[in-house]
Amino acid sequence: MKPSPMHQIAQTLMGAQSGLITCHRKPDGDAMGSMLGMGLILRHLGKTFTLYSQDGVPKQFADLALASEVVDHLSEDSHFDVTVAVDTGDQALLGDDVPTDHRRGTLIVLDHHSSSTPFGDLRWHDATAAATGVLVAELAQHMDVRLNRDLSELLWCALYTDTGGFRYSSTDARVLRLAAKLVEAGISPWDVTVKLYENNPVERMRLLGRVLCTLELSASGQIASLAITQQMVDESGADNSMMDGFINYARSIEGVEVAVQVLQQGEVCRISLRSKGRIDVGSLAQRLGGGGHHNAAGCTVEGPPGQVQQRILGLLEDALRDREAVQ
Repeated sequence: MKPSPMHQIAQTLMGAQSGLITCHRKPDGDAMGSMLGMGLILRHLGKTFTLYSQDGVPKQFADLALASEVVDHLSEDSHFDVTVAVDTGDQALLGDDVPTDHRRGTLIVLDHHSSSTPFGDLRWHDATAAATGVLVAELAQHMDVRLNRDLSELLWCALYTDTGGFRYSSTDARVLRLAAKLVEAGISPWDVTVKLYENNPVERMRLLGRVLCTLELSASGQIASLAITQQMVDESGADNSMMDGFINYARSIEGVEVAVQVLQQGEVCRISLRSKGRIDVGSLAQRLGGGGHHNAAGCTVEGPPGQVQQRILGLLEDALRDREAVQ
């Protein structure tokens, strides 16, 4: 019988001496928690490792274990026995400095995105997992790495983020059993929540006020959209790491099925999509060159915010009409 991906990955990590651990650009809590968690696993195994995130560490995650060791640049002569990419559904989403040749060693991928483009030498993909952090936790237990307080806090960050504080439909028995183990390991859910989500800089609140003023509803009332321009960011004194969760305000409106957030970034717009379940936004994002899950996805589209916003709204209205037509 062929060994499971988890077993093959464990064996490869055991045989390596040096490793690169990375995640997708613009990392969220699952990406950060999983990447830093893998760092603690390799440290437990006595391996040398480098943590790389092209966009650095978002402010809210700066106090997590190993966060201070993350680098945002790799030299051209960097060489590793193994590279571990977590929470990444497409190789194009990795940082520019990730080696693309023999310098990266065996490329291991741990991912849970339902829409993805397979890559890597060893890939453990489980779309039923609520977060990539679930896979990291199961790998740790398979390798007899104890869920100590630091590792448990990182995994809690991953779970909490991708389940929306254990509110999303992805919150299943598997993730709740793991959450119980993390609490038993000594973490305080409230203390972690305060560290991650109850210490907002005032600049974030100022930006949120401006963004909510852009709220638009479609004629059907089923699609809500928000826009974030560079001018808003500049005037509030915020930065791009302070926008996490803004889109959920739009999705929470009564009658809304899909929320859209359009973020201006130079000549392109970064699109975030959130669904309450009726519309598969992951498929839509994939058609536009992005990806994600049924209920949460994203992509990048060229053009000014207003033009991009109208294009996305049109596609979503079509998707809603198509669904209603077959019901």
